[in-house]
This record gives sequence, C-alpha cells and structure tokens, in this order.
Amino acid sequence: MTSKLEGIKSLFSIEVALDLTHSAKASIERAALFVRLGGQTGEEAREQCEAIFVVLLQILGTRHVKIGFDKAVEHLSKYNPREVSEHQQGVAPLVTFLELVNVGDLISQMIDVFYEQQLAATKLADRNDFLDPAVKAKKKFEQMLDESVAAGLNKGIDVLMDEVEYLCATLQKPTDYNPLDPGPGKLMDFDIGPTLAAKQVVQLVESHTKMLNGSTDKNTLDVFNQEVGLRLFTAFCKHLKRQRVSTDGAIALISDTNLFYTYIRTLRNSDLLEYFKALRELSQIYLIEAKHAKDMAEVIADGGRFGGVFRAEEVYEFAERRADWYSVKREVERAMYGIGCGIM
Repeated sequence: MTSKLEGIKSLFSIEVALDLTHSAKASIERAALFVRLGGQTGEEAREQCEAIFVVLLQILGTRHVKIGFDKAVEHLSKYNPREVSEHQQGVAPLVTFLELVNVGDLISQMIDVFYEQQLAATKLADRNDFLDPAVKAKKKFEQMLDESVAAGLNKGIDVLMDEVEYLCATLQKPTDYNPLDPGPGKLMDFDIGPTLAAKQVVQLVESHTKMLNGSTDKNTLDVFNQEVGLRLFTAFCKHLKRQRVSTDGAIALISDTNLFYTYIRTLRNSDLLEYFKALRELSQIYLIEAKHAKDMAEVIADGGRFGGVFRAEEVYEFAERRADWYSVKREVERAMYGIGCGIM
C-alpha cells in the first residue's frame, strides 16, 4: 500500500495542493486588507486577489496535475500484459490512474471550497460573472481535469481489454468447453460453475470499474461502464469464435455467460444488459443435441430470440464452433433453407 501511495505521489500530490492553497490563502488575506480602503486602491487590491487565485490554478493545474495525468496515460500506453509476470493485482498502471482520478477529484473539491470561502463569500469575485478572471480560470481548470480524466479512461479501457483478452487466451483451457471423452463405461465429470477464465475476467473488470465510484460524475461513470461493457461483450464473442464447444461443454459456457450477465446487471444499464441477454441465449445453441438439427436451425433463424443483437448470419458463425459441426452442418443447412433462411 505504501509503495502504491508513493507511486501516486510521484505523479501529483494532495499535500502539494494543500501547501499551494495555504500559501494562496495567506496571500489573498494580506491583499484583501487593502480592499477596505475602497476607491482605485481597493479595486486594484481586489483584482490582485483574483490574480493570486488565477496563478494558483495555473501552477496547480498546468504545472502539476496535468503533468501527472499525462505521465499516467503514458504509463498506460506502454503497458503490455505479456510482459507482466503477476496478473492477480489487476492492471497496475490503470489502478494508479484510477487512484489519480480520486486524488484529482479531491483537489477539485478543495479548489471549489477555496473559491467559495476566499473569493465568493468575501465578494472578491462574482461567481455569476462569466467574464470574471477567477471564474474563467476555475472553469479552465475543471475543463483540463475533465479532459485529462477522459483521455486516461479511454486509454485505460484499451489496456483493460488487452488484459481481458490475455486472461481469456491464457486461462481458458481447450477442454473447458470441449471436455475429453471419459471413455467407455465412465461418467463425464461435470464441473457445474463458471470457468477460471470467466471468473478472473469478471473479477478484473469489476475491481477496476468499482474504483471510479464516487470519484467522477455520474455521466462519466455511466459512459465508462457502458464502453467497458460493450468492449467486454465484443472481446468474449471474439474469444468464443476461437473455441470448440461440445454439448457437454455447453454447460460451462452457459455458466460463464450467466456470470457475465450477473455482473453487467450490477451496472444498472438496461441497454447494455440486452447484449448479455443475447449472449446468454446464444450459449444455448451448443446445448442442442446433434439429432435435433431442425431445432438448431430454427434457433439460428429466429432473430427475435436475440433481441436484434445478433443477425442470423452471426449466429450461424457461432454455431460453426460446435465440436460436431461438420456432422450436423448438412442437416442444419437443409432445415434452414426449408424455413426460408439462407446463409450466404
């Protein structure tokens, strides 16, 4: 924990922000004494108080916070999951960045309180005057903070999905969805429950998305979660198309899609949930026995079953990943043409 905090301090620090604001507070209080004189001297003193606040934001924003965020994004850009030996603690540079978002949020709140107490409450600045130098500087600082967070989150999503794909590729065993035949007279050993790969992926994504709760505004959080969910959906579909799935292994796949669905439901995004409902429905196609090829064809052709998320052509591509596909392909295609659905 100490090393993590030290790493964050090397980028930017709440202590530095406190020291700067205390210095600015003392300077403003000294200058504010001359405001009482009124006239030109008082007005110049008031303008000097605003100038001190503007300089505070320039130093704290451009020369401290922005540089820290830029370095954090640079670290994110260089992250390669294949060069990391330990993956249990998540994506280290992304964790650091998300911690920085928390610190940045604290600094932003500190500036809000400072402005209200030192300038607005004492009538040294007019919060309703959008041309006021202090108001303009404050908005510019907030915009810089929002842009830095957005740039980092975009890169963070890329890195997070790289890690997801790496976990899928390294932890998913070929026998997870296509278990070996136990041999004559032996029963298949069914391990009911999600696979290790799915559990690790959900744990990874969930731990990182939770770190943003309370540190960013709701709109930013919703957009981040939406993008993470969509990219997770795309990554798993891509991963599934590399697998061979038998009817026995379909149980593990269904457990995995149920796990993803349960996690996505916690994000409270109904649009996103539709994608994972469709994915859960899709996994059922591998459970159909080879002798029921007609039923399989009906499922493939039933666009309404997947809520418009998958077209018939896409469902067909997933059906091709069945372990017994070449033995059922002819019957499935015959049934599909018979019910008026053609695959080009």
